Amino acid sequence: MNVRALLLQRQICGPAGRVCGVEARATMVRRGQKVALECNGAGLADGAPLLRDCLLRGGAN
Repeated sequence: MNVRALLLQRQICGPAGRVCGVEARATMVRRGQKVALECNGAGLADGAPLLRDCLLRGGAN
């Protein structure tokens, strides 16, 4: 199943809530590393679930 997710432009990138752009955050996640997304539901888009306001967290187990 496909899921669409809209990432927040400002992501949490370090301790104490330090923020950076979504592109910088994406490069901090190593290839093959598991990630977690924290999102809000936003209904359906073209029959696929749509998530929005997503925070990307690297190093998820």
